[in-house]
Amino acid sequence: METNRTLLVDAHAHLDLLGGAEEEIRKAVSMGVLAVIGVSMGGESIGRTMRLREKFPGIVLPALGLHPWQIDKEDIEETLGKMEENLEQAVAIGEIGLDYKIKTKKPLQKELFTKQLHLARERGLPVIVHCRYSHQRALLLVEEADVPRAVYHWYTGPLELIDAIVERGDFISATPALAYSRMHQEAIRSAPLENILLETDCPVAYEGEEATPSTVVRVCEQVASLKGCSAAEVAGQTTENVKRFLGKTWPERSA
Repeated sequence: METNRTLLVDAHAHLDLLGGAEEEIRKAVSMGVLAVIGVSMGGESIGRTMRLREKFPGIVLPALGLHPWQIDKEDIEETLGKMEENLEQAVAIGEIGLDYKIKTKKPLQKELFTKQLHLARERGLPVIVHCRYSHQRALLLVEEADVPRAVYHWYTGPLELIDAIVERGDFISATPALAYSRMHQEAIRSAPLENILLETDCPVAYEGEEATPSTVVRVCEQVASLKGCSAAEVAGQTTENVKRFLGKTWPERSA
């Protein structure tokens, strides 16, 4: 991949769940990854992500949130309190949202998602949205909360919603699932490059291969193939998109 080595950002990684995370972060940096947004899912996840931030300042950019998968497993008030205690060092709130495939009751999911969206608005932070089988409802709640910016993680939702996402100045993200997911491919083809972020969602395994932050290089190449442009163009534009998404929380010292 011929591109400036400081252009790529992995906009969504579960570094707290990644085996050998420190080694993998160093490997990604050596391959031209400028920064990794480390998302969290709950209390313990927040703690591990913040410790990695301390070891890799300006490289690991923490996003803090209570994921819908964790709602039934967490002391909700304790987790939200831990979030708020650490938000001064965070770049975003996430991964938060709705998941209508799981058993957790929808009203409770909505309540916790809405509470975190309002916190994002109050703090002026962007949000990283999980919206499996709930794309339209998640978009509506984001619009109602009027958060600064949002990215719809691993987007496979209706193509007609992409116009509304773009109109709001928000983003969808591309993952290694572009190698095989037709719905994901169609979404990335449909969205303007100016509204796409690259991510790995590591350590998720794609076709049996576990992703790491350096896998974002492959995602960049896949997006370039779908868009009919160079990987360098995708790398440059998507990194500018991350800066726009993060706004005031982008760490200029790492640019």
